[in-house]
Amino acid sequence: MTIGLVIINKGHRMTNLVEKIVVPIVIGIMASGATIYVSESNRQEKENVETTLRYLLTHKEEWKLRSYSAIKQYFGDAYSDEELKRHLISAGALRFPDNENPDKYWWGLTSKNLDRLK
Repeated sequence: MTIGLVIINKGHRMTNLVEKIVVPIVIGIMASGATIYVSESNRQEKENVETTLRYLLTHKEEWKLRSYSAIKQYFGDAYSDEELKRHLISAGALRFPDNENPDKYWWGLTSKNLDRLK
């Protein structure tokens, strides 16, 4: 009987060891992998949006500036105004005031509008 109790006790200790050490380690590794995947996915999405914005702001040589509404129409409701404006800035765009309408702004790449910078 003593031998049976020792084996049961060792099995119980092993179960506690697995529950207290191995399971949290495995969960931590899985969570880290999920975090890395989400982070990489977000980075790729940001890069794609900024590439698209750069294209919209450069594809016609004669257009140095685009209205925000012209840019927004291509993205629909995918991004809030704040998010899209952050992406524009990350893509290298700046906002320029409309001389005729002070409530309106135009967006353009810094590299194409150096003459507008003061």
